[in-house]
Amino acid sequence: MGRDLFFKIIKKFFFIFFFFTYYIFSANWTIMVYLDGDNDLEEYAIDDFLEISSVGSDQNINIVVQFDRINGNDRRYGDWTECNRFYITTGMTPTRENSIKNWGDGVGGREVNMGDPQTLINFINWAKTNYPAEKYALILWNHGNGWKSLNFLESYKRRLYKEICYDQTSYDSLSIKEVRQALFNNYFDLIGFDACLMGMIEVVTEIKDYGSVFVSSESTETIYGWNYQNFLSNLKDNPQSSPEELSFFIVNSSYQETLSSIRLNKIEELNQKLTLIVEKIMEENDYLNVFLSRTDTLVFDGEFADLYNFFENYYSHTENDQIKNLIVQFQSIFSQAIIADNNLDDKAYGLSIYFPSYDFSMDPLYNENNLIFCTQTNWDEFLNLFLNVDLLEGYIKIFSEDFSDGLPLNWTIIDGFNDGYTWMSENPKNRSSQYLYEPFMIVDSDWAGNIRMDEQLISCSFNFSYYNRILLKFSHKFFYWSDEIADLDIKIGQSDWVNLKRWQKTDEEGIVIVDITDIARGKNDVKFRWHYYNANYDWYWAIDNVEILIKSEKGDINSDGQVDISDVILCLRMVIGLDQINLETADMDEDKKVDISDVILILNKAVGLS
Repeated sequence: MGRDLFFKIIKKFFFIFFFFTYYIFSANWTIMVYLDGDNDLEEYAIDDFLEISSVGSDQNINIVVQFDRINGNDRRYGDWTECNRFYITTGMTPTRENSIKNWGDGVGGREVNMGDPQTLINFINWAKTNYPAEKYALILWNHGNGWKSLNFLESYKRRLYKEICYDQTSYDSLSIKEVRQALFNNYFDLIGFDACLMGMIEVVTEIKDYGSVFVSSESTETIYGWNYQNFLSNLKDNPQSSPEELSFFIVNSSYQETLSSIRLNKIEELNQKLTLIVEKIMEENDYLNVFLSRTDTLVFDGEFADLYNFFENYYSHTENDQIKNLIVQFQSIFSQAIIADNNLDDKAYGLSIYFPSYDFSMDPLYNENNLIFCTQTNWDEFLNLFLNVDLLEGYIKIFSEDFSDGLPLNWTIIDGFNDGYTWMSENPKNRSSQYLYEPFMIVDSDWAGNIRMDEQLISCSFNFSYYNRILLKFSHKFFYWSDEIADLDIKIGQSDWVNLKRWQKTDEEGIVIVDITDIARGKNDVKFRWHYYNANYDWYWAIDNVEILIKSEKGDINSDGQVDISDVILCLRMVIGLDQINLETADMDEDKKVDISDVILILNKAVGLS
C-alpha cells in the first residue's frame, strides 16, 4: 500500500470517528440563557434561575446560563454583583461556589456589560465550544421595548424606552442591530426573547437569517416571565424535539398574554407582501381609511400595532379590490409564519409593527441605518406620509362645539347617582392635554373620590338625511386606573344606544375620528353619547372640539350636503364670470374647465336624472 493511500485511509478513519463521536456523545440540545439581572429585575432573575435548576441538565440537554447581578436589589445567595456562568444541574443554587471557575482564559466570574454585543458573542462562542449539541437555543432575558432605543444621555430611570438586556451598572443595553451583529456567523434552532414587547416584525426581520424559530411576546410580560420549569421538563422528557416542538412547549406552558412562535424563513416573503400593500395605499392616497383602521387595531405600549389586525381592519374599510387581494395574500403568508400562539386577546395575532398615532412624530431612529426592515420595506416612507397628510382633505365641517360657553343649551347631562359628581365644564383638578383647550367637558372620578359613577353626556340631535359620508371627530383624554369604561355611543330616534367605540384598561389621548356613514346616512334625529361608568375613585375622561364632517361631492358647490337648484345657479354664475371657478365641485365632466355642460350635469343631478 502506497504512503499516500495509507494517509488517506487514516484521515478518512479519523473523520468518521469524529463524526460518530460528535453525534453519539454530544447532547440533543444546548439551551443558552443570557440572564441579565444587572437592573431592577435581579429578584426575578434569581427566581428564574431556581426554576431552571429545578429541571437541570442531563446527558441529552445542556443548560448554560450567564447571570449578571447588581448590588442592593436582592441579597440572596451571597449577594454577589459580578457576572457568573453556570452549567445548570438539578437543584443548583446561584452561588459563586457553583459557578464555572474558568471561562477559557483561566478566570471565572467578573464584571461585564450585558449591553455590549461582544459580551453576548463571548457567551455564545464559549457555550458552543464547551457544550456542543445537535441543536441550539438562545434566550435573552431582561426588559424589552421592541426595536426602540434608550437615550442614555437622559436619566437611566427612563427605562420605558429600553431595548433589551439593560445593564444598569454599565448604563448600556443591546439594540436590535447589536443583537444581529452578535448573532452574525452563528445559527440557532430557536431564538427567544423573554422580555416585553419584542414580538415585532422589525425585530424578526433583524434576526431572520440567524435562526429557524423565534419566540417572543407582542405585549408586556408579567414579572415572572416564561415557565422554565414546565417547558424544560417537557424538553427533558422529549430530547429529540424539533425547534418547532420546543416552541410549542414554551408558548403553551407560559401564561403570557401574547406569546407566539414564528417561522423565520417566512419573514422575507411576508415583508414583500407588506410592501406591495403599502405601495397601493400610497398610490390611492387613502390615509383616512388608514387612520380609521389603526384606530380599531390592538396597540401595545401606545405605538406598536398588531400587524395582522391592522390589515384585517383595513380590508373592511377599503373598497379597492386590488388592495383586498394583496391583503388576502399577506394573511396567507402570515398564517404560515405562525407556529403557535397563546394570544388571549382575539385581536393579537403574533407580530406587531411600529405605528405611532396620527399627529405624533416618527422616531428619528426609525430608519435604514438602524433597521434592516426599513431597507426591505417601504413602511418608514408610508409612516412619514401618513403622519403628515391632511386626513380630512375634501371634507366639510357642518358642526363644531368647543364648549367655550360650557355645556350647550341643547346638550344633556345625566347624573347617574344624582350626587353632583358628573360631567362638567369646570376642571377641578387642572387636568391637561395637548389635545384639550379649556374649557372642555370632563368627568373626574379621582376628584369625586370614593363614590360610584355612571355619567352620560348626550349631544343635540342631528339630521343626516342628505349626506353620503359622515364623520364624527373629537379630541379626548382617557386616563384609567382600574375597571372604569368610557363608551362612545350613537342613537337614532327612539332606538337603543349602539356602541361605536370603547376605551378601558389603557390610557388614551388624541384625535378620534369615527366613520358613522353606515349607521347614520339618511337618518334624522341622531344623537351621540359619551358614557363613563364602572368608576369609583379612578381617574378621568375629558372631551373637546366635537365636529361633524361630510364628504364634499361633485355638484355640491355651496357645501350644504345636497345638490339642488342653488348649486345650478352657482355653476351658471361661474360660467358667465360672476363667481370664481371651483374645479373641485363644479367641474362635473372633469375636463379642467367649468362650462355649460357642467351646468346641465348639475341640473340633472339636482332633479334626479343622474
